[in-house]
Amino acid sequence: MKYRIDLPRVGRFFSVPCSAVDKYIKTADADYFKVLICLLCADSDIADEQEIAERCGFKNISTAADGILFWKNCGVISAETVGESAPKQAEPTSAPILPKQEMPAAPVCVTDAVNPMKNTAAAKSIMRYSNKEIMEKVKKNAELKTLFDQAERIFGRLINGSETAGLLNLYEYYGYDVPSILMLIDFCVSIGKPRIAYIETVAKDWFSRGICTYAQVESEIAEQEKQHDVNVRFARVLGIEGKLTKKQEEMFAEWNSWGFSADMVDLAGERCRENKNKTSVSYINGILKRWKESGIATPEDVERQEIARRRQIEQEKPSYDLDRWQQMADNFDPNTLGFEEDDDI
Repeated sequence: MKYRIDLPRVGRFFSVPCSAVDKYIKTADADYFKVLICLLCADSDIADEQEIAERCGFKNISTAADGILFWKNCGVISAETVGESAPKQAEPTSAPILPKQEMPAAPVCVTDAVNPMKNTAAAKSIMRYSNKEIMEKVKKNAELKTLFDQAERIFGRLINGSETAGLLNLYEYYGYDVPSILMLIDFCVSIGKPRIAYIETVAKDWFSRGICTYAQVESEIAEQEKQHDVNVRFARVLGIEGKLTKKQEEMFAEWNSWGFSADMVDLAGERCRENKNKTSVSYINGILKRWKESGIATPEDVERQEIARRRQIEQEKPSYDLDRWQQMADNFDPNTLGFEEDDDI
């Protein structure tokens, strides 16, 4: 459906740069467009982050600051700080000591634009940078520019200030090289968890377990991709929808370690529903555990076991020969019981 638009000739008007719409309408954050509208609509050329945040309904003033810096870097507006001295760089805190790392031989990169490099961050410190300082770092460090550009390509959108700071944290504090970070982002996006908070949590866990080099990251992702595929297959055959619980993921991993296929899990699910009229992962776990202890590994093994069980039940049932009972009744002699027949009856 098409519309003919006509604006009433009353009230105030302001212009919007066409470049903001032509280049960034699909990729820019909606909050950043709110910031731009507030800037263009303002009566003064002095913009206050606090006022913009309140006007836009932002909970954090940093969102307004990120928006101003974003449009400045895009060339849509020009902006400079007034009335304040440049922010001081925070003092570094104590940093974790990274293990000695070696460059992997012929690694497979996420992108062709970068190559794995040796991690030289032996003792990085957590730093809190302003958006302006981050942009200065990008200008001086081509690797950071590659990191942010390729991250936006993987995300399929522009990254905001908090995401930029999070990626910088992985690079400077934890010492991961650019290819490793990009590979981690690509993995998280592929499993439907593209949030920077989740990406940082994964990186922190890996760092605590000594997974720091490109080769180690690549190996860990390969293992997690395998387990993710297992989770998807097992959940599908059991009819489980939505996010798995931690307990379900642990059971799935254990079933996989026992060597059970999706067909066996499906078969165990059928036996569970036959007995409980519903799907219970704990009950299925008990079935699979008994099968493992009995050396049952395939559907054919299950069938043989069930046939043997039915035969055993049949053998244990008392047998009755009706013909033999009839013959005994016909030949029955009461005198054998010690009684005499009454001739008068």
